[in-house]
Amino acid sequence: MTVESSVNDGITYSGNDSTTVFSFPFKVNLTSQVEVIIRDSNEIETTKTVDVDFTVTNQNVEGSGSLTYPITGDPLPTGSKITITPAMDYKQATDIKNQGRFAPKSHEDAFDNLMMHIKELKGLVDRAVKFKKSSELTGVEFDQDPVDNKLLAWDGVTGKIKNAVVTDTVMSAFWEAILARSNAIIGDPGTEDSGITIGGVTYESTFKVSDIDGSNLAQTILHRHSTTLEPLIVGARSNSNTSAHADVVADQCLFSIYAAGFAGSDYKLFGQICIGVDDSGTISNTSAPGKMEFKVTPDGSTAPVTFMSVDNAGKPTFTNFEASATSRGPDFLPEFILHTNNTTDANNDIDFTVGKFRFDDGSGSARLVSALTKRLDAAWAVGDGEGGLDTGSKANSTYYYLHGIYNPTTDTADIVFSASATSPTLPSGYTKSGRIGTVSTDGSGNLYATSFFYNIVTDRQQITVNQSGAVANGGTAMAFDDTPPQSGEGDQYFSVGHTPFRAKACLDFDIVLNGHTQTSNFPCCALFRDSETSAFAATSVTDAATTSNTQRIKRKYFPDSVATSTYKVRAGGTAGNFTMNGQNSGRIFGGIFYSSITITEDL
Repeated sequence: MTVESSVNDGITYSGNDSTTVFSFPFKVNLTSQVEVIIRDSNEIETTKTVDVDFTVTNQNVEGSGSLTYPITGDPLPTGSKITITPAMDYKQATDIKNQGRFAPKSHEDAFDNLMMHIKELKGLVDRAVKFKKSSELTGVEFDQDPVDNKLLAWDGVTGKIKNAVVTDTVMSAFWEAILARSNAIIGDPGTEDSGITIGGVTYESTFKVSDIDGSNLAQTILHRHSTTLEPLIVGARSNSNTSAHADVVADQCLFSIYAAGFAGSDYKLFGQICIGVDDSGTISNTSAPGKMEFKVTPDGSTAPVTFMSVDNAGKPTFTNFEASATSRGPDFLPEFILHTNNTTDANNDIDFTVGKFRFDDGSGSARLVSALTKRLDAAWAVGDGEGGLDTGSKANSTYYYLHGIYNPTTDTADIVFSASATSPTLPSGYTKSGRIGTVSTDGSGNLYATSFFYNIVTDRQQITVNQSGAVANGGTAMAFDDTPPQSGEGDQYFSVGHTPFRAKACLDFDIVLNGHTQTSNFPCCALFRDSETSAFAATSVTDAATTSNTQRIKRKYFPDSVATSTYKVRAGGTAGNFTMNGQNSGRIFGGIFYSSITITEDL
């Protein structure tokens, strides 16, 4: 019988939780010459025993051998593998006598046995590490026995392989070989082994860590035990395209972190952090003015825009940002828009600082990115030095309310004057507004000193303030008796809206009302809520006709809901006219005789 199979030394099957009979193509003489190795899902190998763990049939018929595994128990599970190989005994058992008779079958069995040995050895050699056929090396051997935690290294002097200590030089050579590739990859890159395409731009990498459906939460970990040094990531840039060094320049990004997610046809940028050179300051051997920019991609766009930057003085600046009134974002950082009479034309113009205002509808906020001067004596037009009046023309003895306005299409903020405290007439394209203050004109149409209104929220408090230095007059009396003041008594001098963050929040009211009554009596001041007819707080002082007075109300209040309420301050003497922020219907102290209402809510 011949041995014609090209199979060298075995065959491997994968388990499937059901198969127990496995065929093998090679030929051996005895069942004991069949070896079975089981490799589990953890790559651990176990050699099994014939007639204990498995049985063999037809092993001496080439191409017809099979075995049953296991004899008892569960079939080979998924994730495990069974390898069936020959295990010859390497004995020459055929005895051929000198001048004996010629026995063809004995000779053929001996030759078959030799071929089985040769095929088994060939399979072992095929799995060994070998030099290529054209190599002229001979006699290569291991010069030393293996040692734990050592590398095998080629000794170019002796031509032998020896144990090598893992030195910095060895590791550097290893990583240089890895990184010599244009894009070395660790892990499973899937279909993206040539980089990542973000917004149509392909980003190739020198070194990439990739994963497909991995179970580890972290792909890259920097881990260090040290009492002096922390794990460190460094991004360093020289402003050159050669090996030479060149100074970086103003407003240049030095290190960026991108956050990209697949959307549509490729990856898109959802956010970015850039650390770089500030656009102001001196760049030298002793000065490195830095800045950080935080960018997010707006809805309907694929390009991140800067919403916050921190300059080399540590000052944050918020740009193009619109935040929810209930979030804890930049909308909660105080950056008031302050306003004062213009020094060149104090009778008609108001100067505004850079700052933020919240929308009256609670939907967010906007930022005035440049200082503005707006004119009360001209119709509104966009920009600095332009008119600010929403409708009509400037009138005498009139309150005008200052509103920040926002155009979401052009991402532009501006200021408008309006006779309406709550509903200014908005220019075309401007859809959001927020009241920031109040001014008033005297009998000649000239501006009094300004007042201001703001609402701020910190991480601990929400504070709403309406402060005014404008002069206002009224003649409606408020009774000084043992009943709560009523909404028809006295005159209303200012108000403020406040939206609590939670029901039953503690609102701390502090009202300061400076004024004067023209006759000696008891001027009274009262606080009202919305359309309620009875005041829920009041005070009074004794006033002489020749002196001014200060009335103050301190009150804690716990609203039942988070609905916005308008709180109003009304005042009047028991007789005669009352002048707020002045005396005898005129101004005193140059317009800095302020009255105010402040609401503080602890969060």
